[in-house]
Amino acid sequence: MDKKPNPETSALARALAKIEAEVREGVSHGHFDLAITCKISNSGKRDLVVKAGKNHRFLIPESELQQSV
Repeated sequence: MDKKPNPETSALARALAKIEAEVREGVSHGHFDLAITCKISNSGKRDLVVKAGKNHRFLIPESELQQSV
């Protein structure tokens, strides 16, 4: 049931979709660990990492944050 992200979709939208998919999968299994970290890189991009068995990294440009407000 894991949908493949559209390459034209924003990095933030892909990150949120991944978080939702991991939560849904974890709930269906009945247990899971999930960690989300974020830091600002030198270029101003947000380096968001979703840790759920594997690490999934998303570089989110600041311009995408302004669009979602």
